[in-house]
Amino acid sequence: MNYESIEPVHNTAFKDYETSTRLLLDKLGLKERIKAEKKIIVKPNLVSNAPPPITTDVRFMEAICRYCLEHSKAKVIVAEGSAGCDASLPFEEQGYYKTLKPLGVEVIDIDNERDIELLENPDIPLFKKVYLPRVILDGFLISAAVLKDHTICTTTLSIKNLIGFLPAEHYKGFWRFRKSKAHRYNIHQAAADVATYRKVDLALIDGSIGLKRGHLFGKPFDPPKKILLASFDALAADMAGSEVLGHSSAKIKHLRCFLSNKNKGLLDKSNKALSK
Repeated sequence: MNYESIEPVHNTAFKDYETSTRLLLDKLGLKERIKAEKKIIVKPNLVSNAPPPITTDVRFMEAICRYCLEHSKAKVIVAEGSAGCDASLPFEEQGYYKTLKPLGVEVIDIDNERDIELLENPDIPLFKKVYLPRVILDGFLISAAVLKDHTICTTTLSIKNLIGFLPAEHYKGFWRFRKSKAHRYNIHQAAADVATYRKVDLALIDGSIGLKRGHLFGKPFDPPKKILLASFDALAADMAGSEVLGHSSAKIKHLRCFLSNKNKGLLDKSNKALSK
């Protein structure tokens, strides 16, 4: 895929979450980027109530949140809408409430949000209109993804991760998953379009282990990948992550769709709010 980013993709060998995450974020110069932010949203991948590496390890989330709290005065929010269950279940059973709330981090199931906005952009290829929770529409957005394959989309990294922001109230019902209407026509373009409406400001990918041959029932890499990746350019990060997983990024449809959106300047265009 012909794409050269102005933002580098940084990586660090995984030792432990606190040490390696801090080293990676220091390499990025994140403390300078966030020092004036008032709100930081961290989006994990909690597709289901399953342990890592199917989902984002709470220790990775803790290290990210601690760093943000240390280097900014921002309100830090962890927001997710799980596809396979109510997000409160993995928040509870995967240790999110227990670990993050004492830090002062707000942990939000976006499917319980009542303040939903309908956005419109007629230039977007598939989702000309999209419902998104207002709470995630402003602030500095960190997509904290897992390095893993996807049964349909080849990989699911920082861009595909944003499908979880689609409110179940509006996107369930096509099949049993709570975001299933995103699959109705073209999941590849749908993933690209959601990430076009809400741009990722920082892509972080946890490859401490990695998951191959599927996003729900895949196999952990043995030996583990032992790498963390980061970039202020989500597409560049996902291209690099896909290569680590052994895939040519040029063959990953949702990344090609996102690049097309980007080349058309759609990430830079404003979206019209139709309802509040």
